[in-house]
Amino acid sequence: MRILVVRNDGLGDLILTLPSISWLRKESPGSQITVLVSSKTKDILWNNKDIDEVMIDHKENVLSLARRLKQKRFDVSYVLFPSLRNSLACFLAKIPSRVGTGYKASGIFFNKKMFIHRTKVIHHESEYCLKIVGCHNPSIETPCIHVKDEDREYARGLLSGENADFDFLVGVHPGSRSSLNLGPNNYAKLIDLLFEKHKIRAVITGSKDDRETIDEVFSNIKTNPINLYGKTDLSQLIGLFSFYKIFIGGATGPMHLASSLGIKTIALFPPIISQSKEKWHPLGDYIAITPDIDCKKKICTKRCKDYNCMDKIELDRILKIIH
Repeated sequence: MRILVVRNDGLGDLILTLPSISWLRKESPGSQITVLVSSKTKDILWNNKDIDEVMIDHKENVLSLARRLKQKRFDVSYVLFPSLRNSLACFLAKIPSRVGTGYKASGIFFNKKMFIHRTKVIHHESEYCLKIVGCHNPSIETPCIHVKDEDREYARGLLSGENADFDFLVGVHPGSRSSLNLGPNNYAKLIDLLFEKHKIRAVITGSKDDRETIDEVFSNIKTNPINLYGKTDLSQLIGLFSFYKIFIGGATGPMHLASSLGIKTIALFPPIISQSKEKWHPLGDYIAITPDIDCKKKICTKRCKDYNCMDKIELDRILKIIH
């Protein structure tokens, strides 16, 4: 059987899909499993023994994507990122069994619908994915992400050039595109406090999309952290994270990456339902910190009287965990 798993959105989303792929491999050991992913997240799947082929979504139009899928002659598709484009592409590719949620407009192109309400946050995201692929009694394990030797050596070179203390590296990732996060000024205060109280020179990372946030963080920093912003691609970031003892960051892909690599992760979660720790917590070792406010909102805007509530997090709560 030729199986297609579609998860071509974010880094954290793909990591939380890995238990579903592992389950499919156990259930169908002789099947060919292909995963359609974004070019930005493909390195997460390097050397993954559950996957036979990684297809890259080049963001072409839906007809071009459908033609590529049709050439593979898949028997079944599990669309875990149920965009209209993804579901239509599988339909046009004439994949015989097309599985996905029945609660979105994209569901019109699925012929096997799973009526699961993701927005109600009854289950964790990884559980939703497992249910869609057919596992109804999930036992979720920490995803396995492999580190390339050359990426670890590249990261070692970066850290050695900064005279980093390899015995106790703490990484801080201030950027966030997908969820509410601690503000840049408070990240700067946290980074300074790490040095002033514990003599820890935090390692600062971020993608090109985080430039404005990183610039604002560094404009407020008084100490001398290790700035590795923009110096790694995703594969090299995996190598860098493998040296960490602790990771601090918002509810983003790098948080899931750190936790899956076995790093103690301090995850800063907003209280709003759609971004809550109940749905999006990492699958490895983590401690979740949320602001101490009562919030029942599904989404957050700047018009909220508590915006940005993440800056209500007392930094001492983070420092005590590290101590």
